[in-house]
Amino acid sequence: SSSPSSSSSSSSRLQVTPEPLAEEGTWQAFLDDETTGLIYYFDTKTGESLWEPPTSTFPAVRLPRKKQRLAEELRRNYRKARQQETEKTGDASTSSSVVQVVQETKVDDSGSGLPSWI
Repeated sequence: SSSPSSSSSSSSRLQVTPEPLAEEGTWQAFLDDETTGLIYYFDTKTGESLWEPPTSTFPAVRLPRKKQRLAEELRRNYRKARQQETEKTGDASTSSSVVQVVQETKVDDSGSGLPSWI
């Protein structure tokens, strides 16, 4: 028989919502740590999601160093895949907007964890 604590901990892991990186109103920022390595913004009220900050006053997103390394690797891989896809299809519209967003969220090497454009 399995212990109640092990079964309850495994079921709670499945329902864990990641901690937002920043919040404003009903909007929250998260790292896409599975595919693109980019920050996305999610409205908890409407379910809408965006790749760009929803408002000009949205707080700056700061990634912990460990997540920053993961994000950088995912971005490199995603850009390579998009570039290869673009070369096959000749469609550059999506990849150029992704590169712009990636450049805006780079972090300096000072160890502060702040994007270099801040």
